[in-house]
Amino acid sequence: MAAKKIRFLLPLFINEIIEHDVVKFNINRNKLSNMIFEEFKDNYKPFTELADDNNVTFQFNLNNSNAELYRVKRELGELFNDEIDTDAILFRSFFYTYINYPADKREIIIYNDIYRDIMQGVEAKKQISVKFNGKFRNIEPFFISSTKEERFNYVCCYCYKNKKIVNYRLSKIERVILLKNDQKFRNESKIEEYKNNFDPYLSYDKKVKIKLTKRGVELYKIFTFTPKVLEELRLREPQASEEGGGAIYVVEASSLKARLFFPQFMEEVEILEPLELREWFRERVKKMGEIYG
Repeated sequence: MAAKKIRFLLPLFINEIIEHDVVKFNINRNKLSNMIFEEFKDNYKPFTELADDNNVTFQFNLNNSNAELYRVKRELGELFNDEIDTDAILFRSFFYTYINYPADKREIIIYNDIYRDIMQGVEAKKQISVKFNGKFRNIEPFFISSTKEERFNYVCCYCYKNKKIVNYRLSKIERVILLKNDQKFRNESKIEEYKNNFDPYLSYDKKVKIKLTKRGVELYKIFTFTPKVLEELRLREPQASEEGGGAIYVVEASSLKARLFFPQFMEEVEILEPLELREWFRERVKKMGEIYG
C-alpha cells in the first residue's frame, strides 16, 4: 500500500517543539511524525482549538505500515468521534499530546527500541553490547535516568573498555545486542547511591575546592545547574579587602563537570583542589595567554 500524505494546520508553539526535537535528537521529521502517530493513535489528549494566524501548514507521509493501519482503523470507525471529526483535529491532538511530555520522556518515545533493549539487560542483570560512536563496546547497564532539568536520558553502566562506571547518552547509542553473561561489577548499594544522586558527569562523592571573587559568588547564585556547595568559607578582612571579597567553596563535581562548568567564570574563579585539575586549568590559561598575547 502506498504511503499516505497528511497535511494539516499546526499551532506555531507545537511546530517549534517538533522542529527543535528534530534537531536535538537528530531525527528525520517524517520519521518522528510517524512515531508520534504510532505512540498516540489510541491514547491522546483532544486538541480542538480553531486554527488562527499562529498556525503553520504541517505535512508528512504516513509510512506504508501506518497508512494501512490508518485506513483500517478509519474504516472501522475507531479514529473519529463527536469531538474529533476531521484528520486535522485528530493529528493536531496527536502532536499536542506528544509535546506535553517532558523532553526526556519524548526522547524515550523516539528511542523506544534502544531503551527497551537496554532495560532488558538492566532487569535481567545481564551484560549487553552497545554501538556507540560507530563501535561496539560491552557494558553492564545498571539503570537509565535523566538529568534534573529533564533534558536527556543517560545509561549508567560499567564499561569494559573504560574499566569504570560511566554514563552514556541514550540518544547516542545506535544499536543494542543482548548478551548471556551475568553482570560482574554490580554493587547494589553503590548503584542506589548513584541513582539517588544522579549526575551525568558522575559527580557524586567527588569534590572540587574553588576560590570565588565577590563577583564570582554573585554569578554562582545566578547560573543554573551549578554544582552543589558542600562547604563554604567566606573571606574576611583583611583577606577580603585584598581579594575584593568572595568565598571559598567545596563543591560536588567531577573533574569533567568542573572543566565544562567553570571556564565561564573566567577570572572570577580559581581552582584550588585537586591539584591535577588546577594544573589542567593553569595549562589552558597559559595557552589562552599565548593566543591572545
